[in-house]
Amino acid sequence: EGDCGKRFLKCNIDGNKKFASGKTNSFLIKAVDLGYLENIIIGHDGVGPDSSWKLQCVMIRKDDPEFKETCVFPWGKWLTGTQKEVTILKGQLHDSEETEVP
Repeated sequence: EGDCGKRFLKCNIDGNKKFASGKTNSFLIKAVDLGYLENIIIGHDGVGPDSSWKLQCVMIRKDDPEFKETCVFPWGKWLTGTQKEVTILKGQLHDSEETEVP
C-alpha cells in the first residue's frame, strides 16, 4: 500500500561512475518507512550510448544499525536502452549480515 514515489539515483555513495560494467552501486535514498516490501518498480531513461545495463539484483535496507534485514530483488537480466516499460521485481527478506551481492 505504501508508495514513496519515483526516486532518481543521482550519485553513488562512493562517488564512482554510475552503472559501470562489473561494479556494484550504492545509493542513499530518503523515504518514509514503507514497511515490508513486496515489489519495486525500476526503470531508466534510455538516454546515452551505454544506456543498456545488466541488473543483477537490487538490495534495499534501512540506514539503521538496529535494523538487520535486507530486502533482495533478484533480476539477472538486461534493461535495454530501447526498453520503455518499467520492470516489477519481487523481493525476498534476508539477514543483512549474511547477504552478499550475487
